[in-house]
Parts: sequence; C-alpha cells; structure tokens
Amino acid sequence: MAESFLKSIAETILEPFGAASGDVCVVFSNRRARLFYQQELQRLHPSTQWLPALLSMEEFVQQLTGFNLIDPIALLFEFYEVYRGLESEKAESFEQFSSWATQLLHDYEEADLYLLETAKFFRHVDQAYALKNWSPDGQTLTSNQERYLAFWSRMGLWYSALREQLHKQNSPTQAMAFRHLAENAQALAASIPWKHIVFAGFNALNQAEQRFIRAFEKIGMASLYWDSDSYYLDNVQNEAGYFMRQFKSNYGLSTLKFTNQYFTETKKTINITGVSRNTGQAVFAGSLIQGLMQSASDLKETALVLCDESLLIPVLEQLPAETGQVNVTMGYPLHLLSEATFFQILFDLRAHAKKGKNSIAWYHKDLLRLFQHPLTAQLLPGSFLRQCQHILSKGQLVFVGLERIQRLSKASEQEQECLAMLLSDWNADSKTAISNLREITEALRTALYQGTNGSQIMRQEALFALSNLFNKLQTYLDKYPAFDSLKTLQRLFEQLLRQSSLPFYGEPLDGLQVMGLLETRNLDFKNIILLSVNEGILPKGRSQNSFIPIDIGAAYGLPGYRERDAVYAWHFYRLLQRAENIHLVYNTEPDEFAKGEKSRFIAQLEEELKVQGTIIQHDIWVPDVKAFTDPEIKIEKSKALMERLYKRFGKENDKFLSPSALSLYLDCSLHFYFKYLSGLKIEDELEDDIGDDVLGIIVHKVLQDFFEPLKGKKVQESDYIEMLKALPVKIAAVFAEKVDEEVLMQGKNFLIFKAAEQMLGNYLREEMRVFNAQGQALEIIELELLMKDAMQAESDLGCLQIGGFADRIDLIGDKVIRIIDYKTGIVDAKTLKIESLNDIYDKDGMGKAMQLLLYSHLAKKAFPGKQIQAGIISLRKPSSGLLAFEHQLADVEDVNLFFEKMANKLVQNDTFFEKTDDLSKCIYCDFQKICNRISS
Repeated sequence: MAESFLKSIAETILEPFGAASGDVCVVFSNRRARLFYQQELQRLHPSTQWLPALLSMEEFVQQLTGFNLIDPIALLFEFYEVYRGLESEKAESFEQFSSWATQLLHDYEEADLYLLETAKFFRHVDQAYALKNWSPDGQTLTSNQERYLAFWSRMGLWYSALREQLHKQNSPTQAMAFRHLAENAQALAASIPWKHIVFAGFNALNQAEQRFIRAFEKIGMASLYWDSDSYYLDNVQNEAGYFMRQFKSNYGLSTLKFTNQYFTETKKTINITGVSRNTGQAVFAGSLIQGLMQSASDLKETALVLCDESLLIPVLEQLPAETGQVNVTMGYPLHLLSEATFFQILFDLRAHAKKGKNSIAWYHKDLLRLFQHPLTAQLLPGSFLRQCQHILSKGQLVFVGLERIQRLSKASEQEQECLAMLLSDWNADSKTAISNLREITEALRTALYQGTNGSQIMRQEALFALSNLFNKLQTYLDKYPAFDSLKTLQRLFEQLLRQSSLPFYGEPLDGLQVMGLLETRNLDFKNIILLSVNEGILPKGRSQNSFIPIDIGAAYGLPGYRERDAVYAWHFYRLLQRAENIHLVYNTEPDEFAKGEKSRFIAQLEEELKVQGTIIQHDIWVPDVKAFTDPEIKIEKSKALMERLYKRFGKENDKFLSPSALSLYLDCSLHFYFKYLSGLKIEDELEDDIGDDVLGIIVHKVLQDFFEPLKGKKVQESDYIEMLKALPVKIAAVFAEKVDEEVLMQGKNFLIFKAAEQMLGNYLREEMRVFNAQGQALEIIELELLMKDAMQAESDLGCLQIGGFADRIDLIGDKVIRIIDYKTGIVDAKTLKIESLNDIYDKDGMGKAMQLLLYSHLAKKAFPGKQIQAGIISLRKPSSGLLAFEHQLADVEDVNLFFEKMANKLVQNDTFFEKTDDLSKCIYCDFQKICNRISS
C-alpha cells in the first residue's frame, strides 16, 4: 500500500523537530487518528521520548480560549430563559419553544462558524420574510401573519442576548468559542504553549477555522497539511475537491501540501456489489471477511466501513467466529437499542393514559408493547405476561387500570409489586418520574447481573448508559426547576438518547477495524469494505433544516446541500485513494425514502476510472435462497401427524373440516399445518376499532335472533315491520354482549355501530320488498344448520368429514330450497361461478364457491326432488339480491369424488406440508415470520 497520510505527517514533523517534537501540537480532524499517529511516530523514531501534543480541533480551540463549553441540553434551557425574559407574557411554553429552538440554535451556530455580521444578516432575513408577506394592496395582516413576522424580527435580538448571557457565564457554545479564537487569534497566540502547530488532514474548513489557521501561519506558528489527490483536486467537475480548490483560490495558493496521485499510480481492484436488504449486506460482509482471512495473515489492514450506523449489530453478528481481534471505533446509537425502546414505552404509557380523579387507566396498545418487550420478561414470568396479554385481548379492554390487571391475572404478591413499579402514577411530576425510572433501571440491572453471554453483557452496558442518562436529567431538573413537566422530560429524554451511543471496546491498533465513514478521516487501509453506498445515505441527499432561506444563506457563504454533498464526496474519495482492494456494497431494495439506488459516487467511479485501467467488477449478490432469505420448510406427513389430523377432523370424533380450511390447504399446505395441526396459537389482537370479524358475529347474531321465532312458519310482511321497529334496541343489546361499552362509544366505533344498524335495516327492507313483489310463500326451515358429509380417503385411520354452518335455509313456494350465507364484506360474484370442479383447484379465491358447492351437494341429498338454490347475500349491498352459486355440474357422484380427491390430497404420505410458491398468499399470513416472508 502507498505511504499512509499519518506516516507522511510523522516524517514531516520529525525532520525539523526531531527529539524536540514535544514542542509541537498536531491537530487532527479525527480523534481516532491520534493512536495510529503515535504508532507511526514510534516506528520511525523508536527513541522518541517526547510525543507531540495530539488534539482534535475542538480540544485545541477549547484549550486556547479557556472556555467551559455549554452542552446542548443546558443551552436549550439557557436560551429559553433569555427568550422568556425578552418576550415576557408573549413567550410560548417550553414545549412549544423547544419544537423550533433547536433548529434556530443550529442557525446561530452557522452564523458564528462563518463569522457573519449577525445584525446585518438577521435584519436581511427579517426583511426577506416581510417582503414575502407584503400585500401590494395594503391588506391588513392577520394575527397569525403578525406573529409569524415577529418571529423573524426577533431572531437577531435573541441571538445577541443569548451570546451576551453565555459569555458572562464563561460557557459559550462551541461555535462561539471558534469565533472568539478567530477574532482574537493574534492576542491569544502569545499564550500558546507550543512552538509549532500542525493542522493535519482537514477538508471543509469553516471561516472561523480558516481565519485562525491563517493567522497562526502568518506568524510562523502553524502549518496546514491536506490529504489530497490530484485526481479529484484538479478535476473541477469532481465535488470531492470542491473545498480544497476554493481554499487555493481564496488564498492565491499554487499548490497544497500533500497532493498526491494515488488514484492513478496505485493499482486498484474495485468490486461493486448490489445486495438485497441490510441483513443481506451484513451476511455478504461476513463472507468477504472470511475470504480475506484466507488470503491475509491478519486483518489489520482492513476496514469495514458502515455508512448506515444501524448496520453495526447485524454486521458484528455475521462476522466469522475466527475473525480474531475486532476494534469497533463507532458507538452504537442508544436510541436504536431495545433497552431505550422499553423506557420510551414507559413514557408513552403516561402520555396516553386516561386520568380520573383518583385513578389512572392505561391504553391497551402501550400495555401490550410493555408486556411483549423482552426486558419486561426479565422482571416478570413469561406465563404471567402471556396471561396479561390474553386478558386484554379477550376482554376487548381498551383502557384498563392496574388493579383490574392484577385481579384478572391473579397476580402473586411479587408480580403485583412489579406491576405497581412499572405502572406507577407519576402524577405529572418529573422528579417522581425519574425516581421511578431509576428504580426500574436498577431492578433490571439486578435481574441481568448474573448474565455472562454477549447479549446480556450488552444489555447491562445499555442499562448503565441509561442510568447515567437519568442522572443527567435529574441534574438538569435540579438546575432548571421551572421546566418540571412530563412532556419536557420526555422531550429531553429523547434528545439525550439521540445524542448518546453505546461504546464498544477492542484492540485499537490490531485486527479488523469496524467504523463509520467519519471515523475513517486521516486513516488509510489496504482493504476497504464499504456498506450502504446508496443515494440518500452517501451522500445524504438534499434537506433543509434551517430557518434561513437558501438564497440568503448562499449569499452569505453558508453551506447548503451542494457543500454537504462535497463533504461526503471527499470522505468517499479520500478513503479509496490509497486502498488497493475495494468492495463497494449497496442495498438493491428501495425503501419508503427511495434509498434503493446505488450512490452516484459509484457511477462516477465506473465512468472515470475505466479509462485508467482500474479493474472494476459489478455484480448482484444473491445468497442461498433456501439457507438465508427463504429457508425450506417441509413437514412430513408422519403417522403421528395424520392421527392428529383425524382426531381434529375425523368422522369418528364427529369433527369436520370447513370449506375455508380446505381452501387454505390448496393455497398453502404449510399454513394449514401451522393453523390446525402444529399447536401454535395466534393471540387475538385487540384493536381500538371494532374489527370485521366482530362486526360479522354481531350482524349474524341479530339476524338469527330475529328469524329464530319464525322457524317452521310462513313469514308475513308484518314480521319484517316488527323486526325493523325492534332493530335499534336489538342491535344495541347484541353489541353490548360482544363489545365493551367504552370501546363502543369511541368515535369510529360508534359510526360502525350506526353503519351496522343501517346495513341490517336496508337488508330487511329489501327482503320485504322482494317478498311482496314475488308473492310466494316463504318458510324458514333452519338457521345456523350444521351441514356435513364424509370424505372417504385412502387411509386406515378412518373417514374425514367436511362441513359448515349454513346461516339460513328457506322453502320458497313448495319447490325451491334456498340456502343463504350472509357476508358483511364485499363479494365478487365471479368467484361464485364454476364451469367444472377443476376451477376450485385452479383459480384463486374459490373458497366461497367450495362452501356453496358443499351446501348444494348436501341439500340435494336432504331434499330430494327439490330445486336447490345456494348463494350469498352481501349485507353491504342487499339490492344485489342473492348472489347465486352458478355451476354446470354432473351428478352427486362427481361431487363425492371431488371431496374424496381432496381428502386424499390431505393424507397423501408422499407429499409434504410446505410453503406456497405464490408470495401474494403470504401477505396476510399470521405465520410469515416463521417462513421469513415478512412483508416489507
């Protein structure tokens, strides 16, 4: 590999300073570079006793200015104090203020880093927005417009007051410290404790940095060394060299120190690979590491770089066991860990709870999330948590209090205490909340204390980090007691989570280096594996998180999306310039933010480097489908399993298969197995709104109750009139039997209730109209009649049965038997028409046709000599009348053979219960996770 940048810097310092290098300060853009620099220095000069001072730019500025910099959360509170003092009674609440203040503070930071004349700048912004809202016809502004304009007019005032306040406290922001050094560089130079300062490996220097670096250069105290390549520096079309070209032009420089030609002089092999999804990228990265280990003695010259930080855990899990030393230089974002999610659930429970005078009821979805979270299982037995989930689902309880959960679950004393801890009432008091959160954290740490496997240790570390976070929150509330509300606490908790990461530890200089893109600054590796090289990730894409209009920002030299893209371009090209073996991996699957395209940086490399002889290979990696994305699952039809089938559906046990179960078997035999034979259970899901299944049960019950007294009688018009009169009371009573009153009275559910009443009313009126128009006698013979028949299969275990409940059977006149099946959903009449029995095998959505075939078949046997009419009435559209089952079938024997064929398919021992090939059948399947066919 070509000489590393850090080695070049070490040689440069040793040449003039030698043993006196302790009088030098080297400032890097990356803290990680310091360890690697020390290693290079000791290799070149083993006898060196005095190392240079090694600082990051932030540490350098803080040391020279002597400021105690304020942290972002404290800054938000201080800003609100300033804002409230200036606005007095017009001031917004802290919750409202914090929704926009963080963004405005970022704009203030930019103004300082780019040394803007802030009075002029903010006045210009104010005038721009005033002009935008100016009305040429002199129309009076609304109060909202006046408040809107007042915001822009006050931005400059707030900035000046905040700046003054922070400087009085000697705790300015980092950007203010940078500005202070830039504006006072010569005065502060006298207090610099080193003879020389080396600024190494920077790229996008802001105006403050440029000013103080140039000031130190002019008095001979500093040198600036770039890490540049003429490949992108000399090409004005390449955005990676944008800032360096700008610097050269601004200061009239003919060249930049350390401009090399590595892209043209270093032989490179670039492999560009598209991989499906993030999990696939992690697996592919593991396979690449495995390959490198076979060709290299160690991995210390290899960097695995993650452009998407959420890939860290999947990647670490996929590294080969024999990888050896792994050093993770990036932290894992705390907010992405399930431990953080657990505490967010606790906040959500309080935010969504219903508070009574002396009680509190918890929202069922938050409770279910709590009971299903893996951390809760560290405190409560799994069987107890399943019981709690069952209670919520079975009882259709939308809001439920602690005492009710404890009573219904029959919780032990210990379980009651734990539930009381998790569901304690914070009484809208932040101190009470933090005390409870600390108590829960300690209980979890105690429960996990004995764990020694990797996942438990990581959980312990995460809980330790969260414990420190709660301590910080307490410190803020002690210092700023006026901000004591749960909304504020939750907002601060989430902000601290986003700022926090869980550090990983490893040997910093040996073995495989796993890092984020920013951590690669100043470092060089022979082998590079770069993941998530996708547009929208690298570069991030266009976004405007600023109150400053784009045109004004550009006029004042503030960075925009072009400059941000140029920063990412330099990181990308600089990382590759000395590397020899490069793997660029991108995700081929688009997501909701359209991050499925490979980065344009890849396209640029393909276009530009092919003329220079660089080997570029492009491929789409497809893993072993059966082993990874879609593992094969085949369940043998063993004798024991067939006995279970006959026990469930056999004639000897008077059990039966429904047509829908048979239809499910035709769609996906594995789904049939999971649902009916495996013993797996799907817990009923509790919804805020009445589901279609519950609505169907209610509507069927109302109709059954209405028609039950008429069974065996001739129906009269007066019967329909009485039903219509009784409908409002009857449907309310049936709803009350099936649905909790609190559920029913919620807005959407009440609309569903009224819609069901209207649906049934329309149906009864339509049937009465048809009854009068036809003038034929109508007798109701049966309601909810079980109709079943044997299905003889080639098995010594006996006979299967097929059956179902016909909603209603009528006799019309004296010749027609009518079988009615009610449906509350949409019915496609095409699915009720078959030309041959093979249609049921070959066409999708023929379950209803099979059901009506069965009813017609059995009715022919039960009512010989009668004309059989079977069909569905869509209660959503009763005017369509009976949607009849239309068929051209032969005699009863053919239907018998059809069902026997179905029975034989079920018990055929040379076939398996296995996955369907039609993925559309998997979309709503309850077992898709088992098959790894989760919809995305």
